[in-house]
Amino acid sequence: PCRAYAIFHDAIPLQHPEFTWPHSVQRHPSYMKMLTLFTGVFAVSSHSSILLEEYWEWLDVTVMPSVKSIQLGADGVFAEPSPSKSVHEGALQVMTLGIIEKRKGQDLALEAAKILWDEGLSFELHVVGRTNPYFGRAIEQSLKKAVKAGYPLKLHGQVDDAKLQRLFSNADLILLPSLAEGCGLPVLESLWKGVPTLSSSLHSVRESARFGGCELFETGNIQALCNALKALTTNRPKLQKLTDGILTNQLPRWSTTSRDIVDHMVGEGA
Repeated sequence: PCRAYAIFHDAIPLQHPEFTWPHSVQRHPSYMKMLTLFTGVFAVSSHSSILLEEYWEWLDVTVMPSVKSIQLGADGVFAEPSPSKSVHEGALQVMTLGIIEKRKGQDLALEAAKILWDEGLSFELHVVGRTNPYFGRAIEQSLKKAVKAGYPLKLHGQVDDAKLQRLFSNADLILLPSLAEGCGLPVLESLWKGVPTLSSSLHSVRESARFGGCELFETGNIQALCNALKALTTNRPKLQKLTDGILTNQLPRWSTTSRDIVDHMVGEGA
């Protein structure tokens, strides 16, 4: 009886069933098909919108809803941005942020970090996020073993906003080695806090790289990750230049996102 809209995040269960909850893998095709019943769909990145429309074309859907990509805001956790800062004098502080699971790539981060630590490089790795009980237990155990072995690794688990603020204030670099992302929101949120990112070169992440402060490496490539992490941890002027390149005043806000959504719905109903 009225117009209805949905927000679509990603097609990861279709693309990567090897590290997605089996129930999600089972239901995702019908979910993406049911989205055709809406008046319109907002996708959280241009890449997600393309994947959705390509799937509908593959299903030979004759009447498709409108699909519009939206830019998610960087100010979801913290209302105000933080200015870029000077890189620490001592051991660099590197942080990964996200649920511990195969998709987020903490196992890749650990493998690369251990290679560099064994070469004599000095930096601390902070791992923030709860553990996925289905896909994260083995990675969590590997991280704990590395701590016991004496590597400069700290496991923080799930933290509240106050502690996350402190961790961001102490961080020199955010490492995001994800294998798949619908948007890659932690990239935007890290830039919002004035911290540069070293991220997988995913389509959705590249959409956020235009805001500066982003170094990319080939997704899933350990050697590429080692090379990029080594270059940033051993070359402080390079890391400082990356930090200074964050375009804080251009980062998107949720107020703009919501306004774009409302304007689009009003425009379609006119």
